[in-house]
Amino acid sequence: GDEDPALAMLSNMSRLIAPSMLGMSVGTLVGKLATTTFGQYDLPLPREPHGRLVLVVSNVDHFADEWSIPRDDMVMWALTHEMVNHAVFSIEPIRARLRSLVEQFAGRVQWFTSPQELVAFPQKVDAAQHHVDGGGIQLPMARSQSLKMCLKVMSETGDPVEPEQGR
Repeated sequence: GDEDPALAMLSNMSRLIAPSMLGMSVGTLVGKLATTTFGQYDLPLPREPHGRLVLVVSNVDHFADEWSIPRDDMVMWALTHEMVNHAVFSIEPIRARLRSLVEQFAGRVQWFTSPQELVAFPQKVDAAQHHVDGGGIQLPMARSQSLKMCLKVMSETGDPVEPEQGR
């Protein structure tokens, strides 16, 4: 059949614009991380251990100043955060499982490959929001669901992990 001229034009524009949009999105993300990250483990992606910790002191100082947190307390928290993550990611079964989970998630990411998909996206967002609002997923529970998933991974890959009692 005959293709709608407007869709054909949108398709051509999509092919031209998509790489730029991806580049801008990645650039924005990297730029934001450069000004807000405290260290190498703020983005919880498994890395091969290299034996050293990385701390972005200027970002830690800026955060402490903005939130009126004593600098020494903030540095101690950031270093503790980095050391704990370094210790956890040094355990091969945990690192392998997390890598697998990230790869599974990345494999499910959908890219817009046609104008029809781009046009249908807002309806998909509305449907997802309805699912969230309609009781399918409760946003305040998302953090506890993440914690439960982490505990499950930890218990499957190492010694059983029990959540702290009394908190």
